[in-house]
Amino acid sequence: MGSTIAPVVILLANPGVGVGDQRQQTTPAALEQIYAGFQKRRNAPYWPLLDSFQDTNAGRWWTSKTRDLAKEVGGRQELAKRLQAIEVHGYHSEKWAPPMSNFPSQGYGFELVRRAMDRDAFIIIGRAQSYWYSAVPELRRYPRHIRRLVSSQSAYLSRANLGPNYGKALTLRSA
Repeated sequence: MGSTIAPVVILLANPGVGVGDQRQQTTPAALEQIYAGFQKRRNAPYWPLLDSFQDTNAGRWWTSKTRDLAKEVGGRQELAKRLQAIEVHGYHSEKWAPPMSNFPSQGYGFELVRRAMDRDAFIIIGRAQSYWYSAVPELRRYPRHIRRLVSSQSAYLSRANLGPNYGKALTLRSA
């Protein structure tokens, strides 16, 4: 999700499931934003951070996780232009379990990580570090990435959880 030219990329495991997610994410407005990303629009905003999604489960979750960064760049709308999230496994589930084998669709996500490295994006591994290193081995040597957050149990992109890497994450040049 998000712009394919975003300066900051977060790598995660998979999206969770919340009550009402299907209803919230299948409205015409939601589908328009979600499909923009699927259609590979280079500047598709990270839709959970848009004002129109602030009262959805995804909007609340992402707003809470990115509060510090949003303040630094002028708000959620601005951060939505500068952030991309890539999931190891893009299918919603209640609990993470690594797939027994890679699906062909995962290849696209792995390629997006390689493209992010090619454009010198700042990459944050928020979840599933060993899986990401296995799927994209060159990521291990990529100098502009954070290997782990201070708390590996938390996906907060906060000053505290990014620790000494917080300043690096603020290289959020305009996308």
